Amino acid sequence: MNKQEIKQERAQGIAAGVLFYFIALVWIMISIPVLFMNPILAAAIFILLCGLATYKIIYTCMVYKKDKIEKEKEETNTRMKSINKIIDIFALIIYLFVSFTTMAWHITWIIFIIAELVKEIVKLLIDVKGEKNEE
Repeated sequence: MNKQEIKQERAQGIAAGVLFYFIALVWIMISIPVLFMNPILAAAIFILLCGLATYKIIYTCMVYKKDKIEKEKEETNTRMKSINKIIDIFALIIYLFVSFTTMAWHITWIIFIIAELVKEIVKLLIDVKGEKNEE
C-alpha cells in the first residue's frame, strides 16, 4: 500500500467516524420528539453511536500510523522547539537588560515581537536547507 492509499484509507476511516457522530446527533434530535421514544433508550442508542464513532476514529488512527516522512518532520519540529527556546531565553535576557538599564519598559516589549520574527526566519532557513538536501 503506497502513501497515497494510506492517506485515503485514513481519511475514509476518520470521515466514517465523523459520520457516526452526525448520525448520533440526528438520532437524538428525532427519536424523542418525532418517534416518541423512551428518553432513556434514545440516550442509550445515542451513546452507543458516539462510542462507535470514537472507536472508528481511534482504530483508524492506530492502524494507519505516521510514516517515515512524518517522523522526520517530528524530529525537525523537536529541533525547532529547542531553537525556539534558545531564542526565547536570549530575548528575555535582552529584554530585561535593556529595560533595567534604560527604564523604557513601555517600549522594550517590542523585543518579543522581534524574537518571533527571528524564529520565523530561522524556521524558513531550516525549511529551505531541508528542501535543498532533498534535491
